[in-house]
Amino acid sequence: MAFTIYYKHGQMRARLCPTTPFVVPQQLSQVKRDQSALFKTLPNEILLEITSYIEVEDRLCLGLTCKSLFYRLCQSTDFHIISASGHAYSDIPYCSHIKDLLKRMRPLTPKGQPKRTMALCCDCLRYRPNRVTYWKEMISKKNLRSLDLCAANDAAESWCTGESIQCPGCWFKGESDYIMD
Repeated sequence: MAFTIYYKHGQMRARLCPTTPFVVPQQLSQVKRDQSALFKTLPNEILLEITSYIEVEDRLCLGLTCKSLFYRLCQSTDFHIISASGHAYSDIPYCSHIKDLLKRMRPLTPKGQPKRTMALCCDCLRYRPNRVTYWKEMISKKNLRSLDLCAANDAAESWCTGESIQCPGCWFKGESDYIMD
C-alpha cells in the first residue's frame, strides 16, 4: 500500500491506495548490455557495403565512435595513417581529407560553438591560438633583431586576422635560416 497525495478545496490530503510493483519483462532483463549498438554486430561485408557509400571523413568519424568499429573499418579498408610532420609535401591523395576531418573536430566552447580564438594551421595541422597577445608574448621571448622583430610581428598579425593559414610558430621554423638569434 502507498499514499496518494491530492488536493481538495485547496488543501493537500493523503489517501491510502493499492499499488502494484513495477515488473520488468523477462525478455528485457536478458538483453546484453553490448547489444545497445546493433550496428557493431553487423558482419564485415555489410559494414563495408554501407561505408562504401560515405566519404572518408564520415567513415573516420563513424570509426571514432567506438574502438571495435574503428578497428574493423581500418582493417577492412584502405586507410593510411600519416604523421602530421610528414604530410606537408607528400603526394598521398588522403592528405586533403586530414584537413577536412580536423575542421569537423574543431575545439568547441562550453556551449558547443566553435572557438573563434583558435585556428587550424596548414603546416603543423594543429589548432593554434589566434590572439595577438599570445603571439606577441611568444615573439618577445625570442631574441630578435629589429627587422626580424617587424617580420615576426607581421606574421603574427596576418595569422590573427585570418590573412595567413600558417601559424607564426611554423613561420619561425621556416624562417629560422634567415632570422639570427
